[in-house]
Amino acid sequence: MILDTSAVIGLIELDAVRPAIVASVRQVGGDKRPAIHVVTLGELAAGVHRAVEQFGSGSVEAKARQRTLDVATWREAGGSSRPRLSTFDIDAATWGCYGEVSGPMGRRVSNNDKWIVAAAIVNKRVLVTQDETLADRAAGVGVEVALVRRKPLDR
Repeated sequence: MILDTSAVIGLIELDAVRPAIVASVRQVGGDKRPAIHVVTLGELAAGVHRAVEQFGSGSVEAKARQRTLDVATWREAGGSSRPRLSTFDIDAATWGCYGEVSGPMGRRVSNNDKWIVAAAIVNKRVLVTQDETLADRAAGVGVEVALVRRKPLDR
């Protein structure tokens, strides 16, 4: 399986979503290690920079986003980055597939998500996401999707 950015964030940051994502990962992949796309790492890094610019480097928001990126990349204080999860890169098969799925997926799906969908197709992986629009559009181009829904909070 391949986790999109929303699934990675849910897995690492969101207590209300984490159990549902873990259950999906186990159901879809069994004991196989989930994968992410290099685009997801880029989106996580961009989230850190946006939070620093908007809230400051010491803010709760910036620290939370940095922690998510650190967990996804095994980065330790002052250390080098090594992906914790298997990581798919953009190769010739992926960019060819990206070209094929871009039109049918439409404008409501970001280009970054289209790269992740292309990687799921090329590598024959189930896509795990919290994004309903992405799930619908990815299924429309033949990707098996595990849509994770946030469980309602007990009141």
